[in-house]
Amino acid sequence: MKKLITIWRFIDGKAGHEKQSIAAINALSKKINCEVCDIDLPAKTSFLSALLFGKLKKLKNLNKPNLIIGVGHQTHLYILFAKKYYGGMSILIMKPSLPTDWFDLCILPEHDNVWAQKEYPDWALSGEARIFYTQGPLVDIKERKRNKRGKSMILIGGPSKNYQWSNVKIMLQIIDLIKQNPDDKFRLVTSRRTPKSFLKYLGHGRLRAIEPGEPLGDDDVLHAQNLDIHTNIPSDPEWINELMSEAPYVWVTNDSFSMIYEALSYGAQVGLLCLDAYPNNRLDRATRQLFAGKRCNWDDERNYKKLTINRKNLNEAEDCAAFILKKYEKN
Repeated sequence: MKKLITIWRFIDGKAGHEKQSIAAINALSKKINCEVCDIDLPAKTSFLSALLFGKLKKLKNLNKPNLIIGVGHQTHLYILFAKKYYGGMSILIMKPSLPTDWFDLCILPEHDNVWAQKEYPDWALSGEARIFYTQGPLVDIKERKRNKRGKSMILIGGPSKNYQWSNVKIMLQIIDLIKQNPDDKFRLVTSRRTPKSFLKYLGHGRLRAIEPGEPLGDDDVLHAQNLDIHTNIPSDPEWINELMSEAPYVWVTNDSFSMIYEALSYGAQVGLLCLDAYPNNRLDRATRQLFAGKRCNWDDERNYKKLTINRKNLNEAEDCAAFILKKYEKN
């Protein structure tokens, strides 16, 4: 019988953070029996207020943790408090706003380039390591489907601090993509960040070539017989993950690094719809590294028929879980 460990998972209510901690825990549960205690952080309450008003007393009623996991800046002090008073190994899945050496392990993308006193130089499983680098966010992969019989996906992000959003630039690329692949079926999915000014061009109407620099008119709405459009995304993240696992090709706007990485993890051929990056942009450098390593595809000449990349599927949640257990056992 596999050994049982207790995991405390601090949750800050942000879906993106929760997805990463779930990915790590589910990967761990495949290797060892896990008792998971989910601890929701008090809404709109600082750590100090939670401490002063006794909102942390409930932790006494839980089995003492072997691992304490959290994602998000709000979880930092809760993780450190839990370790000090209840023991266990503290694990933060992000670039910390506190010194990395305050935590037993920080899991973060390699493009963050964080320095630590005890940083391991390679992939060797060292019990002294304080940082485990990944190429991107952790993804919970329940099933990779070998026969990709679903519709190809087009995933739209929105304005961000890293890229200059342009409705016209993205529309140009989508139109080229659809026109160059008339026999393919596509599913376009927007996100919470997608601006309303872009959404109004998604509907029934005509599909025509738009020249670079040309403004979009009120009747320039995107329409094609081989395109389904989803602007109201279900809150359940499994909906899009299921579609992604079936999609042979996934096209993602390059402002959405997490979605690029999820698509790669599900084994799809991944292409980028590109926005102009702001200077000194770490995420843009990381995306270009994926391209240089032949993980994903884009073409400045907008030829969307060249998307054929043979590569190994990513599963960094599994690699991360193996490292966590090795470090836990050594300590």
